[in-house]
Amino acid sequence: MSTSEHARALSAKGAAKGGRARAEMLSPEERAEIGRRAAEARWGSEPIPRAVSTGTLKIADRTISCAVLENGKRLLTQGTFMTAIGRAEKAKGGTGSVRYMQGIGLPPFLAENLREFVDEDLLQMTSPIAHGSLKLAVGW
Repeated sequence: MSTSEHARALSAKGAAKGGRARAEMLSPEERAEIGRRAAEARWGSEPIPRAVSTGTLKIADRTISCAVLENGKRLLTQGTFMTAIGRAEKAKGGTGSVRYMQGIGLPPFLAENLREFVDEDLLQMTSPIAHGSLKLAVGW
């Protein structure tokens, strides 16, 4: 039995009722606090800047999604930028933004053999920025 089949079977037996009953007993403030703690546990206590404006940037026949964050920073989203330069939308596992955010390697759109040509200014401009629009995303 797959996980979703198992979940449906439990739901049919009433397993979801406890969660609904608990939510109905909580005040909106208590639900918000529980949600805040859950988000903090998942993403950390540092607030994630939100996009106040989003749009697209068209260059030749390429379209790149972009955003302006509430802190005024402007960024290009990773997936559409990578696609625009002819790369896969997401880097292979163990490479790309995750490694770069940990201070290992170069941005996913630059090959490691180019390191000697990348100066500190370029590294600063290409530091990944976690941000929220409709979902958590990474951009430069």
